[in-house]
Amino acid sequence: MMESSGVTRRFGRWQRVALAIATIGVLTAGCSNGSGGGTGSTERVTIAGGDQVGAAQFLVAEAQQLWTAESLEAARQSFPSGRDALNALIGGQAQFATIGDLPTVTAVLSGRKLNIVANLSWGVSWRLLTTTSSGVNAFPDLRGKRIGVTEGTNTQYLLSKVLADGGLTPSDVTVVNLAASQIPASLSAGDIDAGFTFPSFYAATKKALGPRYRELVYPGYQSPTLLVARTDVSDAQISKVLTVLNRAQKVVDDDPAKARADVVAASNNTLTADNVNELWPLYQVKLGLDVPLRDALVAEAEWATTSLPITVTGRPADLAASLYPAPLRSVSPGLVSLP
Repeated sequence: MMESSGVTRRFGRWQRVALAIATIGVLTAGCSNGSGGGTGSTERVTIAGGDQVGAAQFLVAEAQQLWTAESLEAARQSFPSGRDALNALIGGQAQFATIGDLPTVTAVLSGRKLNIVANLSWGVSWRLLTTTSSGVNAFPDLRGKRIGVTEGTNTQYLLSKVLADGGLTPSDVTVVNLAASQIPASLSAGDIDAGFTFPSFYAATKKALGPRYRELVYPGYQSPTLLVARTDVSDAQISKVLTVLNRAQKVVDDDPAKARADVVAASNNTLTADNVNELWPLYQVKLGLDVPLRDALVAEAEWATTSLPITVTGRPADLAASLYPAPLRSVSPGLVSLP
C-alpha cells in the first residue's frame, strides 16, 4: 500500500462515510449536487485504501473535482494497511482497493480472483529503522536481533530481501509481528532492535526516538501501490475511474507542487504540508501497467509459495494473469506496455 508524520492512519478517516448510504454525508470527489457530466445522475464507486501519498491520484482527483466529468461519486474507506483494505474488497465493502504487493500476491496464490487494473506508484526509498544503541550499523548486523514487521504486508517481503542481501536467513533473526503504528513505540521502549514500517510512520519514529534515531536506506526493493478491482466490476466503470485518475496524473506530472497541495487539502486533516513534502520523494507517482511490474509480482509470488505459511492453491504465473490491462489501454494506450 504503503502508506504519516503525526498521522495514525494511512488513508484518512473515511471508513464510516464510505459505509453510509450514498445520499447522506458522503465524501465525494468533485460531485456535490448528485449530478455530473450532463447525465442527470451519478454512479457511486467505493474505494478501500491505506496509503495516501502512494495513491495520490485519488486525492488530487477529489481536490480538483475531477470525478464530476465522468458522472462518478467516489467514496473512500480508511484502513490501517493494504491487507485490511483487501479484506474489505473481498468482503464486498468496496469495488476497488489500493493495496501493496504482498497482500495482492498472497490473495491470488490463495485462489482469490482479482483484477489488477493499474499501478499507482512505486515506493522507492525503504528504510530500516533502529536506534543508535542497537549495534545495527549495516544489514549484516541484524543477526540475532529482534525485528518488527507487519506480517502479511510488503514489509515482510522487504525484510526477506534485506536479510538475503546481508547474507542472513530468517532463522538468524527474531521476527516480531507488530502493527505498523506500533513500530515507533516498540523501538523507543526497547521491545525490538529494529523495524520496518510504512513510510508514513518514518517521521513518527524519528520523533519518538529523538537523538537515538538511526535509519539505514535499502535501495534493493521498489514496492507498487496497486489499484485492484473486484471481478464483477464492469470494464466501463473501471475505465471511468481510470480516466479520472489519468487526469489527476497529469496534475502530478505538470505541477507537482499543486499536486502535493491537493493531497493535503483532500486528506481530511490527516496530512500537513510538511508531512507530504517529506513523503513525496519516497514515491514515484506514475499510473501504468508494465512488464517490470508483472515480473516483480511473479518473483514475489515465487518467494511467497516457499516462505509464507499460506495455503497455496494458485501458481506464481497467476499473478501475471491477474493483470487486467484492457480498461487502462482503452483510456491511454501509452500507459500499458504489457503484451
